Amino acid sequence: MPSLWTYVSTDQPSSAIKNVLSKSKDALLDIVYYPIPWMPKSRWPARMEVNDLFMTIAHRWRSFKYEGHSEPTMMDVAFVDLHHLTVPSLNSISFYSSREMSIKLPSTTRLRHISLAMCSAPWDSGQFSGLKTLRLYDLGTRGPSIDQFINFLRASPGLVTLTLKNFELQGALSNPAEIITLQSLEAFDMIYMTGHIIEDLLANLRIPNCTKLLLKNDHLPDSKLFGSSMEHLFPTIRAIMASCDYINLRFEITDVIISSVKDFEEILAVRWSTTLMLQDLPIDTCEGLRNLIGSCPTEKLTLQQRIPDASASKKLGQVLEFLSTPRDIDGITQWPLPNLNILKIVQDEWTEQKQLVNMLCNRYGDHKPRDTNEPPPKLWTLTIATSSWINSSNRKIMEDILGQGVMRYIRKGAYW
Repeated sequence: MPSLWTYVSTDQPSSAIKNVLSKSKDALLDIVYYPIPWMPKSRWPARMEVNDLFMTIAHRWRSFKYEGHSEPTMMDVAFVDLHHLTVPSLNSISFYSSREMSIKLPSTTRLRHISLAMCSAPWDSGQFSGLKTLRLYDLGTRGPSIDQFINFLRASPGLVTLTLKNFELQGALSNPAEIITLQSLEAFDMIYMTGHIIEDLLANLRIPNCTKLLLKNDHLPDSKLFGSSMEHLFPTIRAIMASCDYINLRFEITDVIISSVKDFEEILAVRWSTTLMLQDLPIDTCEGLRNLIGSCPTEKLTLQQRIPDASASKKLGQVLEFLSTPRDIDGITQWPLPNLNILKIVQDEWTEQKQLVNMLCNRYGDHKPRDTNEPPPKLWTLTIATSSWINSSNRKIMEDILGQGVMRYIRKGAYW
């Protein structure tokens, strides 16, 4: 049945809804409910007629979406408390609100997809079982306890998509040693969750077949995300990186204690990293890259360091030196990051510019080592943001190697 005749919403007049119901016969319906914070009394009868129509066809609901930007009015209550409804075919339910609100889900066991934003629900109910999709956003302190959440995962072994964003899971794990394995999970996003929750969940979850992983928290050091208790995630991350088409590595300024450039070499100088379609390497003042493998997943790998390092220029020079020299990998001489096209450097005081010139000469000049396979492609863009002046002779050498229009020089603290 075409979706034209299975989609109905409260912003349609009752005549249009009746037409949809007539055309759709007995097909299952996708319902969208938009609460109206204020309306003149003259419009109440028409809206009540629409609401009544929706209730009379509850047995045909396939999905229900509530999308509001204000507190529910008396007219909306029946669509916030769905516990009383008989919805035998309801498969998917979504509540999105810009105001905190309490809801009650229908007592059906067929729900497979739940998305809730700014909502609290009876978290101990049986609706959070057998799920394929669970998305929870901006619940504040009104979310489930961590034990209730673990129960959701235990009751939904076939979960495919899991998104958690910006709320607290209350309490502490009653059984810290319990391992939850989600064999079917393909996409896992955990954004701006509290630190100990991230640690607990990552330590207890096994997601061997995950193909999209996003972990983001501006206030949590990477060392907290990927300590020794989370090493079980590294094979998953390697598999994700090995199969993706594009990866963006970004090293920024942070308080994470990283080790040496040797760690950077050990991570990058392996087959699964050198064969990637790696194109974008931004380098802000960075001090080695031990956590590179774990900081971020499919598209963006972030390593942050918020405390300025007095030796940052030296560290940057070491990374540039690494990029300038081919490495022997399984008997094949290859360039690190062989598909690098875009290089961005942010450095406040940068006095060792000669190392960048040397890297460009070695990697892209006319006198490259002859025993490498293919020479790396020339850079599309070289962006340098620094408070230091670039020596004119160095600048000319770089332009001669790269060609006109490739290098972009930004004076004093620019960001993109």
